[in-house]
Amino acid sequence: LFGTAVSVTSQAVVSTQSTGDARWDSVIATPGNRVMYQLFQGCTCVYEGVKTSCTVKNLRPFTSYVFRVRATNTGDQGPYSGPALITTNEGVPGPPAEVHNEGKPQHNSIKISWSPPPNPNGTLTGYVIYCDGKRVGVVGADRESYTVKDLPHSTSIPIQVAPTTAAGEGEKSVPIMCSTLNLSDYPPKKPILSTSGGANEINVSWIDPPKQLGPIDHYELVMNGQVIYSGKEQGFRVSNLEPLTNYTFNVRVVTADNYVIESEPAKKKAGSKGKVRSSTTSNMSRRPGSNGLTPRPLTTFY
Repeated sequence: LFGTAVSVTSQAVVSTQSTGDARWDSVIATPGNRVMYQLFQGCTCVYEGVKTSCTVKNLRPFTSYVFRVRATNTGDQGPYSGPALITTNEGVPGPPAEVHNEGKPQHNSIKISWSPPPNPNGTLTGYVIYCDGKRVGVVGADRESYTVKDLPHSTSIPIQVAPTTAAGEGEKSVPIMCSTLNLSDYPPKKPILSTSGGANEINVSWIDPPKQLGPIDHYELVMNGQVIYSGKEQGFRVSNLEPLTNYTFNVRVVTADNYVIESEPAKKKAGSKGKVRSSTTSNMSRRPGSNGLTPRPLTTFY
């Protein structure tokens, strides 16, 4: 009955990202014989019927498929056609794999890395990085890490990565929570107070924090909420204080990155003689500006 194969060619199979439209020539059967057609995708029959076309669905993007067709009737089967090879169009990629926080925590940045998506659905063109839902960076397909910068300290924030192809941006990865360093983990110790220098004097000294966030630029000594010293020394004498008056002291560590970390307060009462005298001078401490330094009024006690 079927001496020659039905013809189906690659030009007769039109594909999109997830479908393929196959068409083939009809077979003229002898009277009384009803011809049916079987379309095979690889070794799987995906269509059987009397029509000479079929839309094959649920194909994967950017994937090659081989189609063949044959004619049949109740008592006979024709030979398979030659193969028709198609490749579906590119689609947007699936999410990347194994996104994780990399390296030690930093006070203002987070480094993440990832692996390419298991389902790229095309040729990868890059990755988009999201921090707390906002787009913060784009890298090429050859990169598999990124450092998110200029973050606040002492915070946790969700980060995601979305790969891209020519078809567009794909699915974002599951958010991972990443944390910057917590400044409360790096406090300086309370200042050391003594009155050995005089009845109405308080000697204040301090030591470096047990854990340092980074290079120390300078120290600030705060008395009753007012900065009375700023510099690199680790001691200061306050003289001629009000008699029988309680004073509260804090030490601030100012890092090279302009982070200010303050100690818990230490308290001490002045002696019974003497009187405070004050004068206003200029204190140069690191604050935002063109050169990082701006003057600030400072009451100096002596």
